[in-house]
Amino acid sequence: MEQAKEDYSKIWGVINISAVNQNGRSITPITRPSQIEQEKLLRSIYGSRVDPSVVQYIEAHGTGTAAGDPTEAESLGSVISKNRSSRVSILKIGSVKGNIGHTESAAGAAGLIKVLLMMHHGKIVPSLHYSKEMSSIDTEKLNLAVATAVEPWEESSEYGRVAGINCFGFGGTNAHVVVRQVRQPEPLPAFKKPLELVLLSAASPKSLQMTMADTAEQLSARNSVTLPSLAYTSACRRSHASYRYRKAFVTNSLQHLQQELRLAASTEPAISKAEPQLVFVFCGNGVTLKEFSEALLSSEPVFRDKCKEIEDLFQQHAAISLLPARNHSPKDLLNPEFSQPLLFALQVAVASLLKHWGIKPVAVVGHSVGEVAAAHIAGYLSLADAVKVIYHRSRLQAKTPSGRMLVVGNIPVEEIAERLHPYSGKVCIAAFNSPISCTLSGSVEAVEAVQRELAEAFRQRNIFLHVLNVPAAYHSPSMDMILRELEEQIEPLEKQKGEMEVISTLTGAAASENDFSQGKFWAQHTREPVAFTRAIQTAARGRENVVFVEISPHRALQRSIKETLGKGTKVLSSLQTDAE
Repeated sequence: MEQAKEDYSKIWGVINISAVNQNGRSITPITRPSQIEQEKLLRSIYGSRVDPSVVQYIEAHGTGTAAGDPTEAESLGSVISKNRSSRVSILKIGSVKGNIGHTESAAGAAGLIKVLLMMHHGKIVPSLHYSKEMSSIDTEKLNLAVATAVEPWEESSEYGRVAGINCFGFGGTNAHVVVRQVRQPEPLPAFKKPLELVLLSAASPKSLQMTMADTAEQLSARNSVTLPSLAYTSACRRSHASYRYRKAFVTNSLQHLQQELRLAASTEPAISKAEPQLVFVFCGNGVTLKEFSEALLSSEPVFRDKCKEIEDLFQQHAAISLLPARNHSPKDLLNPEFSQPLLFALQVAVASLLKHWGIKPVAVVGHSVGEVAAAHIAGYLSLADAVKVIYHRSRLQAKTPSGRMLVVGNIPVEEIAERLHPYSGKVCIAAFNSPISCTLSGSVEAVEAVQRELAEAFRQRNIFLHVLNVPAAYHSPSMDMILRELEEQIEPLEKQKGEMEVISTLTGAAASENDFSQGKFWAQHTREPVAFTRAIQTAARGRENVVFVEISPHRALQRSIKETLGKGTKVLSSLQTDAE
């Protein structure tokens, strides 16, 4: 129940207690009810575990037979009614069988559903076709009452609405449960998402077409359906894994969804030739950080709780406040002591939410500092250890001299490297982003000079030049002064066996659990250039139908990935901050 509350699920009721017994040899024939065993069953519950005065309604098994109904009523009157306080109202009884008939093995479930609906609406509904004159039950003698009209079901101040439910098997098995109402706090106000995702699946093309057509028809017939509820149920309350034919609809209204469903139902669905193999790609420094996604904080408990957990871990090291980020100035967002923890928290929370939704990668890649979040999501670093790495890395990088980083694109990296020879020791390649893109790092003056020279030399070749919004020259000799302290401060790190492959941008190859548990690895990772091109090539090698998913506040690495592997490469964004 705690999990249901955390997820803000609708809790219809709680089964407080249940009991089962068997008539056995106490009576013959086997189909005849036993009052002795029924009373014994009820006493096992109402004798010492539940106060009979608390129960307001009994959903009877109600076989409708001359032997069954009087026997059941006598046992209820003897055990429950006669032991109730005189200050409480008469015990109401009823049975759903008058509405839907005998349901055999589903009889107990039908009674439970009826009781939960009555609790929800606060009404006790009549038992159809019952009349006192025709009944074989002496309700006055037994202090029972059968509802013959809709009546309000009042809540008790202490327990709310409480009911007992009988269910008997024709072979002599007797069962009884006590159900109580749950008072839930007001749910979070619904956050209207600009778009919703509705998922449908089936075992065959024909079946999927029929499902789409039927869903479109149901949307016309039912006024109570809401788009958020339909999207949630289709994604989280249906299993699609075993069905090969699937269709996803991105929509902003029920009317639009209905149109798309009808259109899709009239065309032959295509089968996916191979399951997509997801690779999560975590961005590094230099992305534009604004604030946490308001939509996710407001509507997704998993995202919100993970952000809070990370903030609590950072606060064990320093007074870092990540929630909400909007209280911070633009200057704060440039400070690595704040921007790197913020980026890490956002990435881990987004990836955790995707995994919660069942969207799990086969491998992960982290560009620069993004590898810390990648290593945690892959299972190689505990969250506490990952926070420790980020904290010390960002704290020490804030002490390094100011510098500048310049992204260069549309020119082969080898040509850019040749142009840097006169600036040896002043400007270096900090990141190999793609075969035709790299990031330069160095002092402000030297990078400015290189920028002017490159702009002039390649002005006829559509060179791309962009200065990153970072305060220091990361992955350059400027980092040398902090490496020893960084290595010492982040150890020890617990060695953990990962769940998936991490392609490290330190080497461009798959890393091991031994790498991530060493302070020396993370010190080298801070200093050496980012081998992103090689890492992306490694991630795609030997895999079919690879789909890259950027774990970033906005699209940052899509261009580099497509330049490395080809324009047809599938790259998706997990967030679009401006569009929520």
